[in-house]
Amino acid sequence: MSDSTSALVKDFEELVRKTAEANKVFISEGSKFVRKLGTSPKGMAGIQPDLLKDAFNSFMKLNMQHANNLIDLGLTLTKRFNSSPETTNESFEGPAASRDEIPKPAFVLKAGVVPGHTAKVQFILDSDKKEPVLCKLVHTDFVHQNDFSEKPAFKTTILPQSFQLNPSESQTVDIHVKVPANAKAGVYLSHLQVQGFEHTFFSLYITVSEKQTSPL
Repeated sequence: MSDSTSALVKDFEELVRKTAEANKVFISEGSKFVRKLGTSPKGMAGIQPDLLKDAFNSFMKLNMQHANNLIDLGLTLTKRFNSSPETTNESFEGPAASRDEIPKPAFVLKAGVVPGHTAKVQFILDSDKKEPVLCKLVHTDFVHQNDFSEKPAFKTTILPQSFQLNPSESQTVDIHVKVPANAKAGVYLSHLQVQGFEHTFFSLYITVSEKQTSPL
């Protein structure tokens, strides 16, 4: 298991533990409040108004705390999973980030395409290294941004995919993404990284238009 995966598992275990503890407090205190109402000789009327008010306030605070814990759990997991995208063929090393940071791409590429056609983008990679670097581009699966379960196998061609980049030199890279004719309309996202420039990545957004229908 990689270090990044181990850290993700530990974070998840800690979040589940904290949420479980909050649940126990919420259920325990809520049960005490209900039992107190049930054992009071006069029910609700037998409790002083100030005490009843304080009890309800405490109960609502516990409820809000529980909801906040669940929200924090969801947000944190989303950040962690987004910062560790899966790769298609190669190991994608995500950028280093603190637990509360959402990694940001060095730059963003965008292209539009209709189903059955090829989206084309181009960028220039500059080297700030003091020695030659053997570069190789890897990328994650494309994911539909409105339906994360939608991960179509867009055929992606990177030209050149591997090359040597000398100090102070630049390399133009072309990316061709073949979109199937049955592709669902919407925006798809893939993250790309140049091995040799670890901890830096960029994002590629492909907007697939609605299928065009032939006029009658």
